[in-house]
Amino acid sequence: MNKIIHTSDWHLGQRLEGQDRAAEQQAFLDWLLVETERLGADALVVCGDVFDVANPPIEAVRMLYGFLARVRQLCPNVILTGGNHDSGARLDAMGTLAAELGITIIGGMPAAASDCILPLRDRTGHCFARLAAVPYLRSGDLAAAAPDEDTAAQHGRVLYSIKMLYGRVLEAAEASLQSGEALVVTGHLFARGGTVGEGERAAHVEAGNLLAVPADIFGKRTDYVALGHLHRAQRAAKLPPVWYSGTPLPLTFGEADRGQSVQLIVVDGGAVVSVEAVGVPRSSELYDIDGEREEVFARLAELVAKHGAGSPRAWLRVTVKEREPDPGIRDAVGDALADSSLHLIAVRRSGAGAGGALADRAPEQRLDELAPEKVFEILHQQRFDCPPEAAVVDAFAELLQGVLTAEDAT
Repeated sequence: MNKIIHTSDWHLGQRLEGQDRAAEQQAFLDWLLVETERLGADALVVCGDVFDVANPPIEAVRMLYGFLARVRQLCPNVILTGGNHDSGARLDAMGTLAAELGITIIGGMPAAASDCILPLRDRTGHCFARLAAVPYLRSGDLAAAAPDEDTAAQHGRVLYSIKMLYGRVLEAAEASLQSGEALVVTGHLFARGGTVGEGERAAHVEAGNLLAVPADIFGKRTDYVALGHLHRAQRAAKLPPVWYSGTPLPLTFGEADRGQSVQLIVVDGGAVVSVEAVGVPRSSELYDIDGEREEVFARLAELVAKHGAGSPRAWLRVTVKEREPDPGIRDAVGDALADSSLHLIAVRRSGAGAGGALADRAPEQRLDELAPEKVFEILHQQRFDCPPEAAVVDAFAELLQGVLTAEDAT
């Protein structure tokens, strides 16, 4: 039997409302090294969003290189593909060096579909599976838009283009497939049946509703579809089996209430015989407290008792429902956390609406708490009274990537 670890959406370099999370990300990578060795994994497949931004901080790049150098000593097949948060060109450039270590990185879609097809060999050199490693597909990979294309035509063109592209990849994969080999296909996209979790961007919901691809684009012969993009670990379809591994760390407070995992796929005799979620431990907890003043401070007392000064750091965000404005609330919360390992990120205030006398208002947010994509979504909503469509979000992401790349070049 052979084992494949499927993971995605690491978002290395990601900050939690402005706070550095390098220690948590390194802790995950260290854990993954231990698990790779413990499980005796024959392949590690990372399905996109390796980094959080197209121009990642140096520390995140250093972290990835250090991990790759070590994991290749433990696992004969290490493959990374690009996601929508990654710069495909940057990952492809890294791939040139990584190839010298026997690691494959496919940042952007290759010109030839056959370049996506990789043999997965065990430690004896036996090929137990073929991997069709497809990265996130950008607008340049798809059919060109027609003049004056309306929204419905655009959605149809995008879905048709994705189907045709996967058709070419699968044709190349099946042509190389030998008896006794399983077929594994990757992607970084929305699959029909996938669920967007709380805390993910509104644009994810919009794009998922409009551009979710059906499972049949992955072919009838495929034994396992390894996807990235959605942050919740889940199976999106049964035939073929389509799985999201989800994020290994909660990226927002909205994702803190569910566990994170990687997927372990067991292959035997050319077939997938089991799929198991392996839980990822947290090195830092996230707490999001919301309530009236008395409720908040009672909960804070419980957390302080749990997280003493010598315990691992935990992140905390507090939203207080106020009947009347209290300018000293942040200082009061800070005082309550003395002698604890709780790191206060923000204290937000919202109207309590006592007896309906005050209208509820959304918690305040500072500009530095928001990602550029979120600022764009808010401004679009204010200007046009609707969220941006998926194509507009993608166009903004490409413009942002271009700006970041230009800044990096200077």
